Amino acid sequence: MKFGSMASRKKPVGGFTLVELLVVIVLLGILTTLAVPSFNQYQATQSVRNAASDLVFAMNFARSEAVKRNTDVTVSANSTWDGGWVVKAGTLTLREFASHSGVTIESDVTAITYKGTGRATAGATFDITPLAEGVTAQCVRISGSGKPNNRTGACSG
Repeated sequence: MKFGSMASRKKPVGGFTLVELLVVIVLLGILTTLAVPSFNQYQATQSVRNAASDLVFAMNFARSEAVKRNTDVTVSANSTWDGGWVVKAGTLTLREFASHSGVTIESDVTAITYKGTGRATAGATFDITPLAEGVTAQCVRISGSGKPNNRTGACSG
């Protein structure tokens, strides 16, 4: 007779060993190191695209409001285009747009005015340049008719 043979059997212990845990942590660290630069570039690209999209939206909004109200509607910079812009019909503020971080916006004008016909008083260009390296700029052009157009690349190129 064998007494205690059942009691002396060891049950397997579940879980991870310290070595396995360290290997997983090291692998996660390597993957994070590879992913962060790509994510930063993605964020910079999105900042440029968002600024261009907001600028085009503001111009289209001002144009449609000018036609709807049959009056002049102006899109003007908050001191500089980097600081955001505002859409006004006379002294009435219709909409304000905040500044975009990570980009610079340069233009040959400080304001665009749309007439009640929907035409702009003059054309303009807006260079939206990223502060980060390796990210493509965007160009927003306002034609003489007032239609905004967005394209990839600097306006001068």
